[in-house]
Order: sequence, then C-alpha cells, then structure tokens
Amino acid sequence: MATGRSKSTFPRFDDADVQIRLSNKEKDIYHLHSFILGLHSPYFKASISARWTVGTLVATTGDKVKWKYELRFEEGQGEGFLLRHDSSTTTTIIDSSPGAIIFTPKPILVKAREDCAIAHRDFLRILYHMPLIASTDNFNVAKDQTGCLVSVAEMYGCNDLIGRHVRAHLLHFKDSSRALRWCAEHTSMAIDYSLTVRSDWIFKEAVVHLISCFGTYKADSKYPAETELRVQTLIKEKTEELQQSLLRAINSLLLCNSGNTGVSDIHDLIAQSFFRYVVAAATPHGPPFPPAYAKVFRTLARGKLPKGPGLMNFSEFSAQIGHTARSEVRECAECSRCKVALGRLLEGAKSSIDGLLKNPTGVRAKTYSSIGLEAPLLCVKITNDDLPWNAQSS
Repeated sequence: MATGRSKSTFPRFDDADVQIRLSNKEKDIYHLHSFILGLHSPYFKASISARWTVGTLVATTGDKVKWKYELRFEEGQGEGFLLRHDSSTTTTIIDSSPGAIIFTPKPILVKAREDCAIAHRDFLRILYHMPLIASTDNFNVAKDQTGCLVSVAEMYGCNDLIGRHVRAHLLHFKDSSRALRWCAEHTSMAIDYSLTVRSDWIFKEAVVHLISCFGTYKADSKYPAETELRVQTLIKEKTEELQQSLLRAINSLLLCNSGNTGVSDIHDLIAQSFFRYVVAAATPHGPPFPPAYAKVFRTLARGKLPKGPGLMNFSEFSAQIGHTARSEVRECAECSRCKVALGRLLEGAKSSIDGLLKNPTGVRAKTYSSIGLEAPLLCVKITNDDLPWNAQSS
C-alpha cells in the first residue's frame, strides 16, 4: 500500500519488504516489493529466493524489510550494479558528500555514475508502470538516458519490458527536426543506437540516408557478428536495388521520345538529340553514383533541364547543329516547334523518375539545405521485415 510520495515522486509503500539504495541521498532510497521485483527480473527472482536467503536476511525485529540492495561500482568503473547488502564486495556506493567528489580522480567518472543512478531510477519506475523521467524536449539528452537505461535492463534481464517503454518514449521525437537531422548526419551512430534500443523508425531513417548517400556502415564492436552481418547485407542489397533503379531511370530518359503520336519529324529529332545530350552529360554513367544525381532528377521533375559547367543550352546546341547540318535542319533548329517538342520530352521524363522522388523518411530537403548540402534521393524503402531484430526472431 502506498502511503505517500517522496521528493522523487516515487510512492512509499508501508508493506515493502525490499530496500534499494542508489546513493547516499535520502531521495534515492526506495522501499519496494520483492514480488514486483521478482516478477519482472530473473536476477531479483533468484536473489530473493529461499536458496539464496537462508541465514542472510537483514531484517531485524519489527522491521518489514527483508532484503537490502545498494548500487555499487567497481573502482574506476562508471557502470554499477545492485548488490545485496549482505554481499561480500569491495565496491563503493555513490557518495553525495563534497569530499567524495573531490577525491574522485576523474570528473567524467562522476558523471557516468550519476547517469547510471538516473537509469536505475527510471528502471525502478518502469517496474511499477510509472512514466520515464527521461527528457522529452531534448533528443540528445533522451538518447543518452535511454541508451544507459537499456544497458541497465540487460543486466537484470528486463529487456522486453524496459525496451517497450523506451521505444514508446522515443516516439516523442519522431517528428523532431533535431532527431531526424542526427539520423541523417550520423548514420552509423544512429544505426548503432537503434540496434541498442531496437527503435524501428531510427533504424529506418539512418539506413535510408546511409544508402542514399552510398555511405559505409562502421559497426560498433559491441554488437554480435551475426547482427552486423544482417545490417551489412541489408545495406548491400538495398544499395544495389537503388543503383539498378537509377540505371533504369537514366536509360528510360535516354530512350524517351517527344510523345508525338505521328511520325517523328525533324523538330522531334532535334529536341530528342538535345534532351539526350543533356541527360547523358548531366547524369553519371554507372555505379557508384555521386550525390549529384539527385539534383539532376529533381530539376527534370520540375520540367526544367539541368545546367552546369560545360553543358550547352538549347541555343548553343542549335547553333552547333546549324554549322554541320543540312540547310533544312539549320532553319528549324531553334524554332518554336522544336521547343514544343522539348517540352513534351520534359513532361514525359517525370514518369521515368517519379518513383525515385518518393521520400519515406521524416527529413525534408530543407534539412539538407540548412547545412549547405543537396538532399539525396531518399526513395529506399526499409520494411519491418528488414529490421535485424525481426530477422533474428524469425
């Protein structure tokens, strides 16, 4: 039964039989139920079992608490573990006194241990179906906190329960420009993080951006070789699919006609020659494709021809034809009928590249323009069946 709330908003139970101390601060002392802990965690289920507790109970006369745990750290380590109070150990507990901070050799270690304590607070809250304290307005903070929380859950065998809460919490950032930009700019890091927390949307965002830029995934060594192989295989297969789609689109553009339902006349032929010249000069001739292909296709989709150094415009192309062609070609090389035929070619080009302009991600072109880059073609589709953890379970 809950009798009140402490400063940490965690309820106090008058029938609690387990005490957990995360630091020497009063707010970090929790009184919980062995039943709840054992229900969700194999570690606690074993730790409070009769086989482990005979002759080692810490309860005194009139005291309902039978088991006491403290968050302990090995010397020089930032990752702690909840050990039973009666355990024989040389580890230390977080001390909030000024002296403890002063004599800690590395300030970074202090921060790591504090983060570990925060993760344990969230861990205990989730066991009692309370919401995470992790940030909902700062993705970078939430990312670090949830990553640490998942690591804590693994230690106590609560991956599924904690993972569900973490993934639900991360959905707050699915439309966050900061989160989406991080997935686009730091693809390998984002993939590693998504593997840790098993976040579907983060994995999909990061992989699509990596493939669209024809990047390379540098896996973290902490993941099993089997998991890395699945990710690398997925990236390889999807990259090859994208390359084939680009080749088909380029070939379709090079083979297009003016759409004239009648027999092609000289105006159609001149327009087709110019259009094919521009497409061939502006697009790469095969894999690996540079990011510039995206700008070419988007320009064509807007009904315009790509421009660039060394590319002749229609007038220059017509003039060049005029110097070498027969008189009848020179006379119509830049007439209005040629330009109409060229317009029909541009209209037809849209159907050839329509599929490449689809964007299944949450990132828009302006996200790239804000950092001075041209957005790649984000047309790669990653399904739930492609997720490494789904493949593993199947």
